[in-house]
Amino acid sequence: MTKIDKLKYFIYCLELFFFESFLCFCSILGIHIGKGESSPIYLLFNIVLFLVTSFFLFFDLKKSIRHIKKKLFLLLPVVMTIIFLFEYAITSGSGLEWTYKAYRSFVLYCIPAIYIGIDLTVVGKLKNIYPYLDLLAVIMSVGLLRGVANSLESGIVSLLGEGGDYNNIAYTSAVCFAFVYYGFLSNRKDRFSIFQSKLFRIISPFLMIGLAVSALASGGRGGSLLLIIYFITLSLKFISKKNIFRTIIISIPVFLILIISAFKYIESNPALSSVYEYGVGRAFEYISDGGIDTSKSSNRDEIYVQTWKTIEDNPIIGNGLFRTIGVIGYPHNFILEVLLDGGFLFLFFWLAVLYRTAMKLRKIVRCDKDMYFLVIIVLYLMVDLMFSGSYLMSGLFWFVLASIYHYNFVNYEKNFNIAK
Repeated sequence: MTKIDKLKYFIYCLELFFFESFLCFCSILGIHIGKGESSPIYLLFNIVLFLVTSFFLFFDLKKSIRHIKKKLFLLLPVVMTIIFLFEYAITSGSGLEWTYKAYRSFVLYCIPAIYIGIDLTVVGKLKNIYPYLDLLAVIMSVGLLRGVANSLESGIVSLLGEGGDYNNIAYTSAVCFAFVYYGFLSNRKDRFSIFQSKLFRIISPFLMIGLAVSALASGGRGGSLLLIIYFITLSLKFISKKNIFRTIIISIPVFLILIISAFKYIESNPALSSVYEYGVGRAFEYISDGGIDTSKSSNRDEIYVQTWKTIEDNPIIGNGLFRTIGVIGYPHNFILEVLLDGGFLFLFFWLAVLYRTAMKLRKIVRCDKDMYFLVIIVLYLMVDLMFSGSYLMSGLFWFVLASIYHYNFVNYEKNFNIAK
């Protein structure tokens, strides 16, 4: 693999986790930019990364396009642009701001992600991106842990310097935890050599504890839930019957000791204890003695009610892809957003697509265990899109769809000349 290829894979990872990596880089460099998206630094980083990614994709797809048998995803940007122009023409007032933002996000994040998935999959190199995702996760972990350290002075966990990014911190901490935990359990040989060293294996448990504290202390509900799902899923996957005795006797006690030590340290530090108690309280305040209290869900209950009223106006065909985001903002729930966009017909379409995608992913992971890193991404998407994000703004969502859709079991392991 050439140095250009290595750079390309890392750039692709930055594009797929653009906002997450941006937050963490700001934390590492000590840059405080408020809420980020309106900052010149954010816009510059966004545009530069988009152009660099597009440059690599242009030359790669020129070589691999003749091997792409399914052209559907190649035409998707054109189709979405036509829909946007139509929606933009018939939308007026304040709705235009959300319509434009949704389309801009789709262009900057989703279209490159689609082509990254196609480019890597058709040449049988999708698994090659894992070491760079692993590397990025460790780098982002440094930014997250620095954010926790800075909370001792500011009294709030933040990577932007002014708070308000607790949800992003929680999700990013959970994802980084998953990649570190996955690397620790799987012992993959394609990780960078430094991450296979004994020293890093010693550091990894402490890193995971720090990331867990970061996720919980931030107060992000979705990220805290995702953290728990990751821990259970990866543990059940990799702690097999063969080493369960060793795990129970050695690993679990050591892990519990680390957790107890972390909590003892938090309790001994008033500033950190205050931040942590607030974060954990917020993350799980929707759980009450009577069950789930939707009034503690950051107005999600009100958004859902308003969304359903809008859906009832056009339950069969919906209100349109981009225009609906202009009606109430996006619903923070994939099912409601799909119903809002295209009604029950659109929902049935997406259920069929997601079912086939899930079945194919299951087969992919069974055939090639090194593809399990896709499960980490899918779990992130499941939680994020059901509680926080929008599928029209999530590049990872479209990356997964494009990658799995173009995955070829027969040709995947072949070394195409175009991939060399």
